[in-house]
Amino acid sequence: MSGYVKLKATLPPNDRNGLVSVAPELTRHPHELIPVIAYVDCETTTIHEDTGERVPTARIRRIEPIPAKDRAAARRLLTRAIQQRTGRAELPADVQQEIDLAFETSHESEV
Repeated sequence: MSGYVKLKATLPPNDRNGLVSVAPELTRHPHELIPVIAYVDCETTTIHEDTGERVPTARIRRIEPIPAKDRAAARRLLTRAIQQRTGRAELPADVQQEIDLAFETSHESEV
């Protein structure tokens, strides 16, 4: 199995793409981080013939911005997931800073 995963460049169609609801926010504040929740599956797997390495391409099946009232809980879940995946009880300062930026309330809409 590969040490990395590719991500399909397109988002799901129709009502499975909740990012449409934050399009104005994205254009007003293009560098602001907007926390979302999504689920993925594997659309394709590429097999490199020389090495036998299998590289999955994840497809976002649904994506939704996290409503402001749920962001504190989502922040805790994200922090816990990163800690569990990395085995670190304390996150590096840069990771913690990025989480702080993503979950701050400076320009957020009441998604």
